[in-house]
Amino acid sequence: MQVIAAYKRYTVYRKVPMLVARLVRTLAIDGDYIHIMPSANKAKGVFDSGKTYSYHIKSVHSVQKSKGSANFKLVFRRDMGDKRYDFEAESPAAANEIVTNIRSVKASLVRSSTVSKQRRSRQSVWKEP
Repeated sequence: MQVIAAYKRYTVYRKVPMLVARLVRTLAIDGDYIHIMPSANKAKGVFDSGKTYSYHIKSVHSVQKSKGSANFKLVFRRDMGDKRYDFEAESPAAANEIVTNIRSVKASLVRSSTVSKQRRSRQSVWKEP
């Protein structure tokens, strides 16, 4: 896979349950990692965090898209418990593209790790009766 094809960047809005406002974020898919970054072109608000959160694609527990809307949900597995993010994309087509992209990267990573395990398991050790 080429480096350019492996890196995708999307502008999304994080929906925070207790706040009325949406927070602008950049969701970047960089090979095996998903990065949730603050938007570079927006002034920092009261509740805006300047942190970047990075998760390995294997830690994605679920990614779900709402039918007919631009909303989607990402759930990551962590040691301390699951972390859930509710996002809204710029359009339903963009949300569909993000969800499809994350699922395909995760599926390709699972397939590649399964192939290496199968190769190891085929090797049998001969034992004398």
